[in-house]
Amino acid sequence: MRAITLHSYGGPGGFQFEELDQPQPRAGEVLIRLCASTVDPGNVKRAMGQMRAFTPELKFPWIAGASISGLVVEVGDGVRDFKSGDEVFGYRGLGGAYAEYVAVEVNAIGQKPANLTHAEAAAIAVSGQTAALAMDAAAIQAGQTILVLGAAGSVGSAAVQLAKARGANVIAVCRSRSVDRVRRLNADTVIDGDAVSFESVTQGVDAALDTLGGEFETRTMSTLKPNGTLVALVHPPSQEKALQRGVRAVLVRTESQTSSLIYLREMAESGKIKPYIGRAYTFSEAAQGWEDYVSRLTDGKIVIEF
Repeated sequence: MRAITLHSYGGPGGFQFEELDQPQPRAGEVLIRLCASTVDPGNVKRAMGQMRAFTPELKFPWIAGASISGLVVEVGDGVRDFKSGDEVFGYRGLGGAYAEYVAVEVNAIGQKPANLTHAEAAAIAVSGQTAALAMDAAAIQAGQTILVLGAAGSVGSAAVQLAKARGANVIAVCRSRSVDRVRRLNADTVIDGDAVSFESVTQGVDAALDTLGGEFETRTMSTLKPNGTLVALVHPPSQEKALQRGVRAVLVRTESQTSSLIYLREMAESGKIKPYIGRAYTFSEAAQGWEDYVSRLTDGKIVIEF
């Protein structure tokens, strides 16, 4: 099978197309023929060595790619919930999705939403699960207010939609170029982050989702009401700052779980979440997709189609 590998930490300039043996599913695994994957922030950071402080070292040669959408072609011993021909989607955090075939544990995949293409399913496989976990971490309920930073991004836009599905009041912050698109997500308030400091016009929210990190952590934390919750996605938030402000701060890491994929499928099939694909690239163009992601040349999710 064809696969894209890296032989050392670095960017897409190190991508190599190689012919590798097709994997065989072990007990509790299925073999999937890939139809689509995506460019995922965490996968990019791992490839570039930016997460080595808190994730296991990569074993080279390493196959990039985390999001999965495709067809089951073989099942391992003990697999009962999936069969050959099933359309599935999910996430393989260790990588391996930039290949024609990948073996995945059954607890990391779910049945693909019937109303989504493989490209669309791959586009929410990681970002949708991350957003769902963030909503759970924030314990957001109907009538509460949540601030979503980076609302035009794949996780942010999923979070806006899932929060609205819970009946929350959503304040979305994005760049000027994305304001109209974020409004179409039905956020209650959209703040142009290029025109105004969001913290100057937002106070007393129940929860806040920080998809950007860095300087934005303190700014986002300042919008919370006492005992409010900051959900961080980029790095562990400062517990000292949270204590000083009387708020709660938690870090969410993406984990692929059948239960969250079932939830996403239900949300998608009921029309409550729809991914936004910025651009699709062929498998052969994967390196360019990564380059465009790193250069921030494309809004929305970047999809790799096989």
